[in-house]
Amino acid sequence: SIKLKAQVHASAKNKKVDWTTWDRSVAKISSSGKLTAAKDITEETMTYVECWPTGNNTVGFVKIPVIVKPRATNVHARMITEDGTPFYVSNTTQTVGAWEGNRIEISALVYPFEARQDVTWKSNKTKIVKIVEEFDEETGKTRYFMEFTGKTGKVTITATAKDGSKEKATFTLNVVAPSPVVQ
Repeated sequence: SIKLKAQVHASAKNKKVDWTTWDRSVAKISSSGKLTAAKDITEETMTYVECWPTGNNTVGFVKIPVIVKPRATNVHARMITEDGTPFYVSNTTQTVGAWEGNRIEISALVYPFEARQDVTWKSNKTKIVKIVEEFDEETGKTRYFMEFTGKTGKVTITATAKDGSKEKATFTLNVVAPSPVVQ
């Protein structure tokens, strides 16, 4: 969902506005301007949002074209190996031996692919594993990492879609002391 805000001219006596959408099967809009995609949208769809001063739908009328993305129906979490290969970890338990400061990259896929792809990452035990966010200037994308503190234990990592659908993926890490390096 997204919150739309109307800017009413300072000299206007009536500062309140009404909102509507042309096609409620695509999206609905609240009286406060919160636009939410319909749950059954499966591909990007265009509709119009209209705004006008409350009580007068002819003066000050504005029509805004809006592209509505479908809501997430599923999220899959992945861990990325050192060579860049992703492997799916949703609904699994992974045993990891990691020293303090070690990091493993994580990513998520949101379905359908037309939905917003951004997620919020969370660790339920930040004293064992922290989620670190880094902006990659080369690709222009944000990358996420699990950073290990050196402590051991079980940790649940969750990726939640940011589109308001509440879809999420979780996996468990069993963080153990790393094996000693033999030289």
